[in-house]
Amino acid sequence: MNEFLQFFILFPFLGFIISLFLPEAKEKTISRIAFGTVFLQLIGISAFSIWWLFEGAPDLNLVELSVLKTAHYEFLLISILIEFPLFICLSEHY
Repeated sequence: MNEFLQFFILFPFLGFIISLFLPEAKEKTISRIAFGTVFLQLIGISAFSIWWLFEGAPDLNLVELSVLKTAHYEFLLISILIEFPLFICLSEHY
């Protein structure tokens, strides 16, 4: 189940990469790609959430890189990439 989490990052990134190769004059096509990838993201996350809930909502954690590991705690790279930008976004708006 953890393996599917990576696809939710790839959908918008793939749409972004495709849009880079289109000329600026094709705004309608760029818009369709953007909305299409966001729609795929929505459908994918919705289906994944339902599946996750039916499986009993197990803990999901991708261990990409461990920055600090002690006997009682492991600080992962994913913690830095998610929690720090979230903190910055929340602190800038409040």
